[in-house]
Amino acid sequence: METRNFQELVANSWQNGLYGCLGLDPDVSKIPACVKGSGVIGRIYQFLTDIIDESKDVVGFFKPNLAFFERYGSTGIQTLKELICRINIVAPGKPIILDAKKNEIGNSNLGYVDFVFNYLGVDAVTVNPYLGLLALKPFFQKKEKGIIVLCRTSNEESDEFQGQRVELTKRLKEEITIYSPSAQSFLGEFDETIPLYLVVAHRAHVYNKTFHNVGLVTGATYPEDLKPIRQIAGSMPFLLPGIGVQSKTGDLEADLRAVLENGFYQPEGNVIINVARAALYRSQSDDYAPKCRDYFVNFNGIINTWRASL
Repeated sequence: METRNFQELVANSWQNGLYGCLGLDPDVSKIPACVKGSGVIGRIYQFLTDIIDESKDVVGFFKPNLAFFERYGSTGIQTLKELICRINIVAPGKPIILDAKKNEIGNSNLGYVDFVFNYLGVDAVTVNPYLGLLALKPFFQKKEKGIIVLCRTSNEESDEFQGQRVELTKRLKEEITIYSPSAQSFLGEFDETIPLYLVVAHRAHVYNKTFHNVGLVTGATYPEDLKPIRQIAGSMPFLLPGIGVQSKTGDLEADLRAVLENGFYQPEGNVIINVARAALYRSQSDDYAPKCRDYFVNFNGIINTWRASL
């Protein structure tokens, strides 16, 4: 099998003006009644294949969420693998990001690496930094893959840990400015502490200098926080969940503009903007797949209009 390189696939989507990521989060209670299939998992497969086939040319990325498939045990995992194969057939140049939030201690991660990349065959995975970023080395060593670290997540309660203040020591401040000179413009705004998520962004940036395949999960629900994260992280790709159902404004254009103005990295953009429920469940009739496609056509139009104004 030909080796796929996440960085090259991502760059191709960006060059084609595709920044939208379709989150594959199947909730059988929201799937239209008209969708037929053998049992629950059969209906999920039919629904998602219809969506994938219809939207393959208007989205830049696909992001299945592992939890929505694990709940069905081995059958769910097998269905996920079949969907990944389907994407590779109908949209062979589109990166597949597994939302799994994995991490373990040291060599224990080798099992996750084998499952995610060798068994499922995805191009990138989300990971959590709580055990320390060095623990993720088995992931980082997969140079052709994308390793996307949770930094500033989109959920309302994320500040419980991510927003905790960390002492801004002289050594930490110097280290941040050495790796990210542009961060000097905002570090002066902090007196003695900074939010933990900025420390995570910095440490991920440090590891990216060595491995060159690290990205950050940065919630679109906190667009004002994207600017300092971007100043620390430089050109690292941002996976941005939170557009759509989690929106605080309910205005797609306003939400996208806020994200782009604070997180876009010139010239490629370096953003992967995820939408799941708001796109998947736009219709309860047999036009559910075209309605999902229409959402991303509008989505792309908003972004292209914004880019043309630069």
